[in-house]
Amino acid sequence: MEIRIRASRRNGWGSLRGSVHPTRHAFPVCKSLFGRIPGRMAVPLKDIVDHNTLLEDGHVFMGFSKDGQFVISYTLVLDFGEDSAMPCYSYKLHWWKFRDRQPMVKVSEIQLFAEEKISLALHLAVCSWPTDDTKILVYGW
Repeated sequence: MEIRIRASRRNGWGSLRGSVHPTRHAFPVCKSLFGRIPGRMAVPLKDIVDHNTLLEDGHVFMGFSKDGQFVISYTLVLDFGEDSAMPCYSYKLHWWKFRDRQPMVKVSEIQLFAEEKISLALHLAVCSWPTDDTKILVYGW
């Protein structure tokens, strides 16, 4: 598939051609950075998180904090209220102290979107504040 975009130039119009599908040359830097994790740096979650947390509590692990000291996860609880046929989704964010190859310890949790009634499942994302390591932004769509 080919995309044509008209671009304004001083001498007239030109065209820019590209492909919608990525090629092996499209993102060579990303491929080399994230293509494979060295074995010495990989730690299976089952080795550092207890079975109850992984399977019964249903934690979804999102990744590391900016400083690499904490692992961030969230949980989802469905509440079927008596006054509504629609479920209410409740999300909690959890911080775990990461200690290389040792069991993680939960250090904090907070209710997300506490003032809102959420009636659909969300996709959650976390990003770090660029200038302050003590702040993160959590958003759902």
